Amino acid sequence: MSIGTQGITEHRVPNFRDATDVIARLTPTGSCLAAVQEFLRRENPTWTETHQAWTAVEDYTYFAYWGPGSFSVMFGTHIAEINPGIRYSVFLEMPSHRSLYVPVIETIARALGGMRLVIKSDLDNALGDEPIYLNDGSANLDECIGRLRQSLGEPLPQSQILAGGLEKYADLEREIWFLENLGKA
Repeated sequence: MSIGTQGITEHRVPNFRDATDVIARLTPTGSCLAAVQEFLRRENPTWTETHQAWTAVEDYTYFAYWGPGSFSVMFGTHIAEINPGIRYSVFLEMPSHRSLYVPVIETIARALGGMRLVIKSDLDNALGDEPIYLNDGSANLDECIGRLRQSLGEPLPQSQILAGGLEKYADLEREIWFLENLGKA
């Protein structure tokens, strides 16, 4: 099983099912997503883009937005999951990947009104793979952070997310997480 990277942020989107509003918020992220697309094409010449622009996708279990560069965003009442489509072990092992993906995840979080951002694996015992479903979809970011602290301990310092030396954690990919302060939304 592949364990992915996941960003979680509080959002300030009044109605996440309003595709026009959400896509308008996400559209300015296009320039940073273009860098991810170019990187993916360079790394894998057979890679093809599934979504050229942000697109609303409704399924019987979720409402999501799929975007360029294999990114997706799913919403709960108070939090949004940002899924960049990169394995967490690769994210931890490769500083070049973190330096590309972290600013994009941060940009998407800010576009949704997020002021804090958790970056973690999408498989952990504290939140599981879909934190938007915690408490029947009503979980907030403070609850998620509390569960992560209780289960995994304190996050690595924000300054370490772009630093080297995280390779040592790749085998423990479910054991570390990051909490970033993004400032004002």
